[in-house]
Amino acid sequence: MKTKLVIVNIDRSAELLNAPERFSSAERLIRSKKIKNPLVRAQGLAAELALSYALSGEMLLPPEYRREKSGKPVIEDGFISLSHSGRFAVCAYSPVPVGVDIEIPRPVRASVKKRLLSAEELEEWLDGFSLLKRFVIKEAYLKMTGEGVFGGLSSLTVTGGRIIRGGETAAVCRSFDTDEYFLALVSAEDTDTELIEL
Repeated sequence: MKTKLVIVNIDRSAELLNAPERFSSAERLIRSKKIKNPLVRAQGLAAELALSYALSGEMLLPPEYRREKSGKPVIEDGFISLSHSGRFAVCAYSPVPVGVDIEIPRPVRASVKKRLLSAEELEEWLDGFSLLKRFVIKEAYLKMTGEGVFGGLSSLTVTGGRIIRGGETAAVCRSFDTDEYFLALVSAEDTDTELIEL
């Protein structure tokens, strides 16, 4: 089993993003025309590009997917998750349930600790950047489950590459952090990961 993780750098992929009809679904093209903020429009198109590449490789076929009421994207054959932040977008495509989140590095205020951390994690010393990394992992998990951030960040404990919920392992997690972004991939089972950067 292999999970594809496709990361799009908006600046490096500007030429492709200027021709969205090549890789975008009809729904995404309509939605992007309504978005006035250029960065927000580029982020949405970059996420669609990442999804297209994950599903069809260099052919870049417009992806076929739908969204659940929660906003979670769903495909017929496998599992996907999308995220974007700053000048980056990412798609995870896997044969098992998967969630992904990406954030631009910035310190998180200590005042959010009680909403973000479990009782076990509150005993750890975590600086503002470590808090953001912990948030990214938990957000990826809640995307996998379809719960979103209101699914109870503090009910999750991240330890040893696993997410613990209710005293049991709920998922496995991996981080792919650089100076430009913090990225977390969470899945129901451990899979090999193919990392692709566009």
